[in-house]
Amino acid sequence: MSRRLTLFLFLLMPVLAHAQPSKGTPGFFKRLELGYTFVGDKANYQLKYPVERIYPLQIDRVIYDTVIKSTIKSKGGFGLTIGSNAPIAKLSEAGVLAFSFNFMYNTLVWEAQQEAVSGPATSGGRIATPNERESEGGTTNQIGMQLGLDAKFGCDAITDKGYRFCASFGTGATPMAAMTTYDGDDQTVLRVRPYVRGEVGIYAGMCFKVRAMYSFGRYPYLDVDKTEPGTSLAAFDNNVTLTGKSSFTVSLLIMPFAGTWSDDKWYR
Repeated sequence: MSRRLTLFLFLLMPVLAHAQPSKGTPGFFKRLELGYTFVGDKANYQLKYPVERIYPLQIDRVIYDTVIKSTIKSKGGFGLTIGSNAPIAKLSEAGVLAFSFNFMYNTLVWEAQQEAVSGPATSGGRIATPNERESEGGTTNQIGMQLGLDAKFGCDAITDKGYRFCASFGTGATPMAAMTTYDGDDQTVLRVRPYVRGEVGIYAGMCFKVRAMYSFGRYPYLDVDKTEPGTSLAAFDNNVTLTGKSSFTVSLLIMPFAGTWSDDKWYR
């Protein structure tokens, strides 16, 4: 469905480019931007579970903690974004400080891989845990709103076609919901993730921009307790965690109503 939406927006661009809003059109539409995002991430995966072992010539059962750890990468991720901004202060003749807001939707595809297992060693006739297993992989869907302050300069800062180029840099935070399924476990996690970003662009009938954004801090995609109360294994760790690391994304943006810009300054 997301890929169909991307195709729909692409086909809609020529129509938007020739749109002529009235003079009273809100600045929201003049500064409207649509984009496609290249998404990538890494995450630390850890699975802890107890295993009962029965040894030859022994009556007692022995319980071992088994731990699986690995670093997994996303592949084939993509995202969509739509947003605008509102100037709040003048910085220069062609520069403003703006409050930016961008809705974002990202999909991460986690790769399946062989995972190393630490457990009891094979010795003295023991029945040992296998030293590796194949994970099933999974996906994470992210929905959020990027809210921040940007110092903007050039054509998109003052919606003026007299300036050919534009640039901005800023910081903010993204309240976000991440819905993750990995190796048979699933969970939805709500978090706020800070970011810094910068972009450059050019006006050529419409305004085209490239944005780089770095989101920092760990993000717990999964933290599932799988303990079974009332069993002989209840006192042992039995959980799975998938923790995302700081991530870097690149977005290709277009401002479809840039063709309607005039020589008006930001405060008019």
